[in-house]
Amino acid sequence: MTFLKRYALWLVTFLGFPLGSLAAVTIVGSITSTVTGFLAGLISGAILGTVQWLVLRPRGISPLWIALTSVGMGVGSGLSAAITSAGTSTGDLVLRGLISGAVVGIAQAFVLRGRLVLLWPVTVSATWALAWLITANVIVDKDRGYVTFGASGAITATAICGLVLYGILRPDFRAAGPGPQSTSVPAGHSATGGVR
Repeated sequence: MTFLKRYALWLVTFLGFPLGSLAAVTIVGSITSTVTGFLAGLISGAILGTVQWLVLRPRGISPLWIALTSVGMGVGSGLSAAITSAGTSTGDLVLRGLISGAVVGIAQAFVLRGRLVLLWPVTVSATWALAWLITANVIVDKDRGYVTFGASGAITATAICGLVLYGILRPDFRAAGPGPQSTSVPAGHSATGGVR
């Protein structure tokens, strides 16, 4: 599959953010405390993780991605709710994105392999903060206490994360060991495949 096809499929995963947030606010309600933040994050993270995993599965990503995303978002949302007192100012929401994104990125990094994997938590944290900044300036009801940003922020975060994830998952970027593969020729054979 070409890069453009893979990237287009990944972009569709932005839907996991608003769908997960809608499910969380319907089941748990607004984030008003550490507990509601944790529960909303678990629900939203399970939905987001599932949507992302469906696209990443052909790349060899384990279903553990779903659980790690759910727990990571639960812990990140609960922690950010505690730190911001579940605030909904633009600054609080950006901080929520930084914290939740970092925790989710660290959790998801356990499933990823390669030299660039350390870039993943930084990317998720930064893009989720940016996504909240965008959403906070577009959304009409940011005081509602949603667990994640809206579609405007989700598209941005998903687009940027997709490019970094592609770099992490590319086979030639994976850490394959020290140095290039050996190309030695067995004794009695020539380099062109014939027997001497």
